[in-house]
Amino acid sequence: MKHGKRHRAEIARSLPQWERKFLCYKALKKKLKLRQDMGFRHSLGRELDKVNDFFIDKEEDYIILFRELESKAENINGHEEMLELLKEILAFHSEMVMLLHYSVINFAGNTPYFLIMIYIRIFALATIFSSCETKQG
Repeated sequence: MKHGKRHRAEIARSLPQWERKFLCYKALKKKLKLRQDMGFRHSLGRELDKVNDFFIDKEEDYIILFRELESKAENINGHEEMLELLKEILAFHSEMVMLLHYSVINFAGNTPYFLIMIYIRIFALATIFSSCETKQG
């Protein structure tokens, strides 16, 4: 399978909601094949700006969410609130991992080893939170 097809398949499988935010390899490849150097450079600049802008927007959202979670953590009253906060932290972590995955796919197209390591970390974190709930409940 060619890189472009693998890339599109990986996006469709893992992050379909962000599909329009990825580099468009197909259009760039077309310009490169037609030897349209100026068109390629312009398109590449636009595609890189698109990826960068999306990443920065998500990063800003996550900074705000992190501060909200910090505030909630300072004001926890009781076991139920702590469990709810742990769930929110796990969801927050999952969102950040999706952004990391987005970055990896745009950078390398398809990096199985790295993705396996991400999923192992998610599983480990979920296991830790699950054991915390069990011990306290």
